[in-house]
Amino acid sequence: MRNTSSILTLWCMLLSGYLSGHPNYHFDYDQSLLSAYTLSLRLKTDDAQSVIDSLLLSDPDNLAVLHIESYIDFFKVFIGEEEEELEKYRERHDRRMSLMSDAVLADDSPYMRFAQAEMTLQYALARAKFGEHIRAGWDINRAYKLLKKNRKEYPDFALNAKSMSIIHSLIGSLQGVQKSLVLLFTALEGDQEQGLTEIEALYVDGDDFFGLEIAAIYALLTQHVAKEPAQAALILREDRWVEYSSPLVDFLRGSMLLQTDQKDLGKRSIEKALSREMQQPFLYLEHLYGTLLLQEGNERALEHLMRFHQEYQGQHYIKENHQKIAWYHLLLNDDDKAYRSWMSRSLDVGRTELGEDQQAHQEAKSGVLPNKELLRIRLLSDRGWYDEAQDQLSKINLSELSADETLEYWYRSARVAQGRSHAELALSYFAKTIAIGIDDEHYFACNAALQSGVIYHHLGEKDKAIRSFEKCLDIDPSEHRRGLHQKAKSWLDKIK
Repeated sequence: MRNTSSILTLWCMLLSGYLSGHPNYHFDYDQSLLSAYTLSLRLKTDDAQSVIDSLLLSDPDNLAVLHIESYIDFFKVFIGEEEEELEKYRERHDRRMSLMSDAVLADDSPYMRFAQAEMTLQYALARAKFGEHIRAGWDINRAYKLLKKNRKEYPDFALNAKSMSIIHSLIGSLQGVQKSLVLLFTALEGDQEQGLTEIEALYVDGDDFFGLEIAAIYALLTQHVAKEPAQAALILREDRWVEYSSPLVDFLRGSMLLQTDQKDLGKRSIEKALSREMQQPFLYLEHLYGTLLLQEGNERALEHLMRFHQEYQGQHYIKENHQKIAWYHLLLNDDDKAYRSWMSRSLDVGRTELGEDQQAHQEAKSGVLPNKELLRIRLLSDRGWYDEAQDQLSKINLSELSADETLEYWYRSARVAQGRSHAELALSYFAKTIAIGIDDEHYFACNAALQSGVIYHHLGEKDKAIRSFEKCLDIDPSEHRRGLHQKAKSWLDKIK
C-alpha cells in the first residue's frame, strides 16, 4: 500500500505540472524535508515515506523531495538485501530520474546534477550488493560525470564533494587488472587520499542538512584510508552526534571501536543500536551481536545468531552465520555432530562475495573439524581478551598439532602478541607464519605480511613496512585474498 501511495503521488506531481503548463520546479531542502531525511537515517522508513508523500502533494514541484525519497528505497535494499525490494527500487528509481531529467528549472541550480548523481550512486551501491557489478560500475561512472560537470560549472558548490569523495575512494581501492579496465572504459579517476581530503574539507565547513551523513562518510574514510579507527569513532562521538538516536550511527561507531582497544565500548554501541526503535529491520546487528557474545563464550549468543538465521532474507553473511552457529555448538555444547550439520547446510545457501562468507565456505568444504583450543584462542583474540588467549596458548602442546594446526598456532601466537603490544615477538611469529604458510590456501601468511607492515609502520620503519605490504600482495590465498590485498594497497598508497 505504501508503494502504491507513493506511485500515485508521483503521477499527481507529473499531472500537476502538465496541467499548469509552467511548473515551478525547484530544489528546497527545508525543515519538512529534513524531517523525512532524519527519519530515513533513523531507519523509520514508513514514517519517512509518510512525510515524503505529503510533500509530494503539497509541494509537487520541489525536486529535492525525490532526492530524499531515494534514501528510503536505498536503505531498504542495501540493509535488507531482498530481491523483491530491489525490483521495486528499480521502478521507483527510473521514475524519479525520468521526472528529474525532464524537469526544467525556473532558476538554474547546482542541486539538479548533485541530486541526480547522489540518486545514481545510491542505486549503484544497492545493485552491487546483488552482484550487478558491471551495471553498478556504469552507474558510478554516470554519477561521476554529473558531479564533474557540476564542479566545473559550480566550483564553489561544496556539496559536490559529498559523493565525489566516495567515488574517488572506491576508485582508489581498485588494483591490478580491475583498475586498468575501469580506467580504460570509464572516465573515472582519483584516489583514496583525494577522497579523504575532499570529505574532510566538507566536514570542517559543515552543512546544516547533510551534516550527519557527511560525518559518517568522513569517519568511514578516516577508518579505511587514514587507518585510524579510534579517530574515526571520535568523529561520531562529538557532542553534536552523540545523542543522535540512529541505529546506523550506533552501528558505525560500534564497528569502528571494535577495531580498537575499546572493544567493550564498541559492544555497548552495538547493544544501543539493537535497542533503537526502527521500521526497517537491521538484522545484521543480531548476527554481529551474537558473534560478540560467542567470542565471550556467552550462551545468549545462539539467541541472536538464530534470530538472524530465521528472519534474514538477504544475500550475504548467511554462510558466516551458519559457521558461527556451528562454532557455538562445537565450543559451548561440545557437539561435533551439530557442528558438521550446520557447516554442511552452509554449502547450499548464501553467496561467497564477502571474505567472511568465503572463509566459512572454505571451512565447510574442507570437512575438517577445527581444533577447539585454537578456535577458542581465535575468538578470545577477536574479542580483545589477549591475556586470556595467551593463557590458552600456553596450554597447547605444539608437538601434538597437525601441519595445518601448527601454521595456525604460530599465526594466533603472533596476533596475541600483537594485541598485547609485544611488537618484536609478534614480528618473529609472523615471520614464522609466512615462512611455513606462504603457499598455503589459508589466509594466515597473507595477513601475517599485512600485519607485519602495520607494526613496522607504527615503529617508524617505512622501508620494512613497504616490503611487508608488497609481500602481502605477492601471497595468493584462497581465503580473504581480495580484502587483504585491498588493505595492503591502501597502506602502500598511504605511506609511499
